[in-house]
Amino acid sequence: MNRDLLAGEAALVTGAARGIGAAIARALAAEGASVFLTDIDGKAVEAAGRALANSGSRVGFCSADLRAPGAADKIIDAATEQVGPISLMVHAASPAFSGSALELSDEVWNDMLGVNLLAGYRIARRLGNVMKGQGIRGRMLFITSLHTQTPRGSPAYSSAKAGVTMMMKELAKALGPSGIRVNAIAPGLIAANWYPEAERLIQATPLRRIGSPHEVAAVAVALLADRFSSFVTGTIVTVDGGLALHNWLDS
Repeated sequence: MNRDLLAGEAALVTGAARGIGAAIARALAAEGASVFLTDIDGKAVEAAGRALANSGSRVGFCSADLRAPGAADKIIDAATEQVGPISLMVHAASPAFSGSALELSDEVWNDMLGVNLLAGYRIARRLGNVMKGQGIRGRMLFITSLHTQTPRGSPAYSSAKAGVTMMMKELAKALGPSGIRVNAIAPGLIAANWYPEAERLIQATPLRRIGSPHEVAAVAVALLADRFSSFVTGTIVTVDGGLALHNWLDS
């Protein structure tokens, strides 16, 4: 890494304690950005933040339950105080997917949509208005999913991510005239997650392997860096080793 692609930028990353969110936070810091990490797991996000700070990066962190009223404002205020005006946002937080279409409780449904969709919107709305007001040509990135394309036995997760996908497109259209870019990444089978049918999914993946969080993070850097993606907005980049090419007729 050259530590210059994102020099002078300040990033807010949700779901940053582990997995894809943590990998993206590390990748942004490696390219020179100051990074603020937030996650519901306070001990884990503190450990991730301190480890990143020990590498020489400017880092801030806090624990937050994104479902709570006022959480978005709390996070953004803390991030701005600790790392400066936010120009980059990555929304990677999400509960684990569970439950079939006829078994889901209202609580599970509301938690999934609350973290993915409502919290993502609240953060983007506040940051979008701040960026416009301050003339910041910011960039936002949402982590969505292949689950938005076909039913995969996780209706709350699929519905939430489908909502995030359309929200991203609406934000890209609304914020584009202010020079603010908004995109998404749809990961496939990534080692950060646990899959009960991992071996079957590997065989359905043309590259015949599981991806790593840092491979998703590399694409995140490219989408957030104007050097590579200055004319890219409203787009979903799939990082899945070709899994989305799998045809159900081949099963």
